[in-house]
Amino acid sequence: MKFFAITALVALLATTVAADFVFTSPVEGTKWKRGEDVTISWRDNGHKPLINSRKKIVIRLAYGHHTKDWNGVDGVNVTLHHPIPLKYRWHVPKNLNPKLEYFFVITDNTSDQPMSGYFQVE
Repeated sequence: MKFFAITALVALLATTVAADFVFTSPVEGTKWKRGEDVTISWRDNGHKPLINSRKKIVIRLAYGHHTKDWNGVDGVNVTLHHPIPLKYRWHVPKNLNPKLEYFFVITDNTSDQPMSGYFQVE
């Protein structure tokens, strides 16, 4: 059991360190209400490529595990173009399942996929 916990922690840290930018909102354990407007935010972590060296990013809503095999929620993608802002105002869809834990994934043409902390909707 201890080995599993250490392995999981190392994998999580490797994912976090590899990302060239990180989410600042939502953080792990955030609860949002369906139908409300919330702010998603992120920042550079000092590793290249920096956010504004990208031509565009796509923010995807996902659920499942924090791995490369996450499940995307259809129709809940946001495309942002250069210059990339450091936050985005998002309307929480009313049809999201309150029993799932969600997170955001930022994708572009690199292999890096920064992920937010898990959050829930009520």
